[in-house]
Amino acid sequence: MIPLPPDRELGPTLRRLRLDAGLTIRQLARRAHISPNGVHKREACRAGYLTMLAQHVGVLGFAVALVPQRHPGARDTGTGWPA
Repeated sequence: MIPLPPDRELGPTLRRLRLDAGLTIRQLARRAHISPNGVHKREACRAGYLTMLAQHVGVLGFAVALVPQRHPGARDTGTGWPA
């Protein structure tokens, strides 16, 4: 589990996770069923909505985190993240 990073670090964290998994923007876009531009926008994200989400769930006694998942047919990249 990776704690959710601060908003200003989320985009770079998403990019690092994509690169660690050995994926191009196009490959990730295809797997996520979004456009390559959508991937780019998410990796450039610095919006404050994640801080608001973390505060909201924190008040309820929860935390927000990134949790690795295995998907059917995913190959092991040795990074702990599915490919």
